[in-house]
Amino acid sequence: LKRIQKAIPDAFILSGGGTTAENVSDFLEVCDGVIVGAGIKDNNKHTGQISQARLAAYMEAVNISRSKT
Repeated sequence: LKRIQKAIPDAFILSGGGTTAENVSDFLEVCDGVIVGAGIKDNNKHTGQISQARLAAYMEAVNISRSKT
């Protein structure tokens, strides 16, 4: 992602998945946004139900990351 950002600095970059509360700040350092999927599900699979606790932790991590910029 960093190479893409460097090669095409005006590109809008989204991460297509793989983010969690633990790593979303790393993605947001080089991405303009992320697509959230299994990282907020109760079983960590796309077939699971949204976990309110995981969603809250994810959004807290996003908000902390955004406040640093």
